[in-house]
Amino acid sequence: YAPCWLSWEAGEYIPKPDVLVDVSSWLAQKTEAAICHASQHGLFTRHGSARAGRPVTVPEIVRPQEALIRILPQMDTGEADPLAGLLQEIALPGGRELH
Repeated sequence: YAPCWLSWEAGEYIPKPDVLVDVSSWLAQKTEAAICHASQHGLFTRHGSARAGRPVTVPEIVRPQEALIRILPQMDTGEADPLAGLLQEIALPGGRELH
């Protein structure tokens, strides 16, 4: 699985995610990690500010969910994908059904 990107222009994930994962329990750690990447702040805040119509901060941009897409085709082994099962347990509505 790999991350999908939120299109600032369209306001939707590109490509459409297979699963949306609630990471709100780790939002503080995710925000701290984003703050550590100062070289990326201009990109985050520029696009976020354009969408919001006002200046925004990095903590305002960090989302409480992750959008993931399957990047490798499922092997036809007759066995279920164990990662898909784990992700499905923490998935939010809005992604595709994992098999």
